[in-house]
Amino acid sequence: MKGKIFIASVLVVVVLVSVYWFYFRNPYSNIVVGEMQTATVNVNGVEYVFSKEGNVLGIFPYDESHYPRNAIYSPQEGQTYQWLGIEITIAEVHVDRFGLSIKAKD
Repeated sequence: MKGKIFIASVLVVVVLVSVYWFYFRNPYSNIVVGEMQTATVNVNGVEYVFSKEGNVLGIFPYDESHYPRNAIYSPQEGQTYQWLGIEITIAEVHVDRFGLSIKAKD
């Protein structure tokens, strides 16, 4: 009986540590940007908006004091691009959507 309680306790600790690591310590925000749609992510208090139009990924912060706009033409899966304090990794490229992993620049 004590062995089962010990194993259950160890499993609970492993699950809690895993949840903490993946949800609270993971520096990446993962989003999917659909064709002719926008997706938003907040990094260090700045809201970035991403859009997909054909083979172009549009990026701009949603902030009244910032109006820069950038575009990545023909983004390549696995590539990392840096822009205004963030790193954008292209996780997936599909005809109708892009999968992105975004984090603050170190």
